[in-house]
Amino acid sequence: MLDATKRVLELYDNDEFEIFVINGKNGYGKTSYANRIIAEVYAHRDTQKWGGNGKTANWNLKLFKSHLGFHPAHVIKQWLKMKHRDYVYHWDDAGSWLNALDYQDRFVKSVGKYLQTARSDWACIIFSAIGKEDIVNKIRSFKSCVVIDITKEGSRPSSPYPSQRHLRTAKAYHYWSDRLGKTGTENDWEEPFDSHVPGIYEKDRNGKVVETEGFYGWYKPLRDRYNRMNKKKTWNDLLKDKDIVESKEWVSI
Repeated sequence: MLDATKRVLELYDNDEFEIFVINGKNGYGKTSYANRIIAEVYAHRDTQKWGGNGKTANWNLKLFKSHLGFHPAHVIKQWLKMKHRDYVYHWDDAGSWLNALDYQDRFVKSVGKYLQTARSDWACIIFSAIGKEDIVNKIRSFKSCVVIDITKEGSRPSSPYPSQRHLRTAKAYHYWSDRLGKTGTENDWEEPFDSHVPGIYEKDRNGKVVETEGFYGWYKPLRDRYNRMNKKKTWNDLLKDKDIVESKEWVSI
């Protein structure tokens, strides 16, 4: 069991709340780490509801559809459904919607305010982003925020063993300050993890190995849709600048 999973279970049992901000380069395993936490938590808790066996990770898609989101409307609607305190929720690629550049945005401010009372709903909320600086400071500076850096330390791409090819390292720490104004960081845990998710993998017509069934069989098309959504939003924002759009010079580029 991951140390991060143990932390979430302790937070729930002690009626406490923390934010996890998971950051790392593209493809390094941020989503894998966050979702493995969810899979392990519900393999050991609420097993009757989600079908966990109490031993291994639980990759029940119904579970993730209730505890994972990207689009803000989807995330907030899921939060609005909360009637009882639950363990953990993952806002994937949260840097797209809670970006530090949008710190004055009304919605971003509202999320920051919600976190003051989120303990009634969750023991932990996970935000993932490329860089922790991408997440608005109101969230990063939250008193109960744990930052988790994902690196490829220890992985061996040429290894014949999948568990070694996909090995990643998660380093967790938090910031502190005292009454005299001194600040610093303190380590919480450091652990290797396998970013590989079980599933059925096949080669597509281009010879690329893709998952046809299982978690990523569902999640990959979803991420692609999010990508298209972001591109469309970028284009719509550009349309607001008529001087650029109405210029014909870009057409000939």
